[in-house]
Amino acid sequence: MRPRTRVLGLDRVVKFARASSAVSSAAPNTASTRAPAAADPGAHLRQPPPPARDYVPTAPLVEDGRERSAILGKYPTRTKINFAARRSRPDRTARWHHDPIAVMQNTPLRRCAVTNAHLHTAYMLRLSPVLVRDKAGAPRVLAAPELLHPRYARRRAGHGAWVALKPDLVARLGEGESRRTLASVSKGPPKVADSVVEQVGAELVLRVGQELALLRARIASARPPQAGECVDACCVLRSLSAAEVEGVARGAAPPGAVAVMDVRFGARSRLTPEERECPTVPMLRREGGRNYGPDQRGHVPLFPLHALLGADPRCAALVQDVLAAQRGFVRRCAEAAGGHVITPTAEVEAHRAEEEAALVAVQIPQMDEGRGGGVPFVVALWRVALWRGEGWDLVEKAEGEDGEEGGKDGEGP
Repeated sequence: MRPRTRVLGLDRVVKFARASSAVSSAAPNTASTRAPAAADPGAHLRQPPPPARDYVPTAPLVEDGRERSAILGKYPTRTKINFAARRSRPDRTARWHHDPIAVMQNTPLRRCAVTNAHLHTAYMLRLSPVLVRDKAGAPRVLAAPELLHPRYARRRAGHGAWVALKPDLVARLGEGESRRTLASVSKGPPKVADSVVEQVGAELVLRVGQELALLRARIASARPPQAGECVDACCVLRSLSAAEVEGVARGAAPPGAVAVMDVRFGARSRLTPEERECPTVPMLRREGGRNYGPDQRGHVPLFPLHALLGADPRCAALVQDVLAAQRGFVRRCAEAAGGHVITPTAEVEAHRAEEEAALVAVQIPQMDEGRGGGVPFVVALWRVALWRGEGWDLVEKAEGEDGEEGGKDGEGP
């Protein structure tokens, strides 16, 4: 005997088939109306797509008292940055990124441990505690760990105290009211290394060499120029012509330069003994260009490398390495383009002219890609000049124009 469940299932199938046949016989004939769809089954796929919605920035839409993202249509958990809008305003970002003074003025404000004055961190150095002996009650020596380039620097040593880039102030650390500030940082009796002044001076000069080495590496690995770009689009350093040298003698800055360097070193230098003993960083007028700030902040500094970096021949060698990397880039571009190839004689003459040049300009290359070109190198030179006692009149004038309210907000360790 068959199970009852299977019989009931068969009855349901028969009833469903009869009902379906009745409905199909009663329905009108719609073959004529559906003929175009049957003849072209993919017509709905070839319809024009709906118009694309305009890009809407992260303007919120309020629903039920909550803000909803205008882009994703839901409640976001984090804020999205409108990078397209940021790139559409190059005047507000590229201008100050290409000016060394503006870059230094955009660093945070900190309080000096000796003078209690609020300055930007570009004009200061940070001292952090270093544990010398792993013993209870052992003193911690304060050192300056952040003078080298981050690529070459060691591990950070934690929080610390800030002091202006002046040797006399660094030598006074641990005396008077600064002892209390350093004690709160070192968590005990503070002790400043005896050679901290020599260490700071040596590492500031070493930072300049590191920036030059990074410039050389960036130029050596630069991409070839695209359509509409000149061959020397990646050149950061260039030797000044005779006319530009005469303009510098009159106090005029060369066009397109953010700084000028006097690269006469050692015994080959044509400087007088007075010029060697009295380092100065004069400011050159920017003629026919756009200033990045009021007064002298839009002008161009002239750095005498012989006075700032000493008579070390490695400094001149690093500058020549960057110029040689630029000549190699120009030669590679000419060979890749299949055009005029630079002959060895022309390259030797260009090399000789760059060696004999007394002044070299630092400029922003066209192939900058938002990196600031040679601005970090110029900032490193500025810090060496401040340590040598040059340029503080410009810093004090700029700090006075910014006001005192920013220092209170930026106060911190």
